[in-house]
Amino acid sequence: MQNRYRLGRLAGALLALGLIVPVVGDDALVRHFPKYHAVVNWQTRVVVVQGFAPLGKPATPWALRRAKDAAASSARRNLLGVATVIVPITGDQKRRQAMANEVLRAAARGKRRDRKLPDGRYQVTLEVALAGKSGLTGVLAAYLRRSAPVTLLTIASRGDSPEKAYDLLPATGEEDLLTPAEAKGPFTGLIVDARGLGIQTSMSPVIYDPRNNKVYAGEFADPDFVSDVGVVGYMAAIKAALATSRVGKKPLVVRAVGSPDEFRRCVSVSEADAARLLAAAKADGFLKKCAVTFVIDRQGP
Repeated sequence: MQNRYRLGRLAGALLALGLIVPVVGDDALVRHFPKYHAVVNWQTRVVVVQGFAPLGKPATPWALRRAKDAAASSARRNLLGVATVIVPITGDQKRRQAMANEVLRAAARGKRRDRKLPDGRYQVTLEVALAGKSGLTGVLAAYLRRSAPVTLLTIASRGDSPEKAYDLLPATGEEDLLTPAEAKGPFTGLIVDARGLGIQTSMSPVIYDPRNNKVYAGEFADPDFVSDVGVVGYMAAIKAALATSRVGKKPLVVRAVGSPDEFRRCVSVSEADAARLLAAAKADGFLKKCAVTFVIDRQGP
């Protein structure tokens, strides 16, 4: 594995020991799932879910154990609920059950915190990694590499060509950070600015060209990198993405022109950007390393 990913693992270990403090600024993407009592932090790549159960009275040892088990089951169900949102679970019942079992495996390897609440309930909190061999991307790597089919829609919402779609997108204030057409490589990664399109975070997004041909997906990447870092990273600003090690010191930065799936998990880039992306990736190999970040709108609860 590359040295930067070894350093990433070392940083993760130091975080776990409390020897360094994570810096989470306004450009960190945190998505809340109130329905599932869950929060997903795409910068620290952690899912935190909670489950609850009434403790009842009297609080006998047997009642306490029953409440613990019920709260833990509730937390696991909530984790499955979040997983179905960020990972498109498709296929027959057997395949969906297999994926659910993998999610439960990740839950078993995560951190668990138990406590009794003042209101008489018992709470179980599960903290599960998004990345790593024992995280969600690790246990679901095989499914992530086989990206789910999408319902293809018109690229620009008003039916315009991709080139005209730029005029329909809102200004970001970071247009000067897009890579000029004449810029030469080598490039170390890719940043896709997809703000204004309502893109949702996902563990298996795809980049398409205007003809709905795949330009990048999990199956194009090295399985080890898919497991360790996920298919893409997410940030809320280009400057924030440039400051991360994921895309290296000289990434190719392009603007998305649409989303070709009804769930808004995938993006489309212009034909010109798709062509130079494929050429740069072939020459520099950054897509195989999942050195890709999407810049998307901040996501509320």
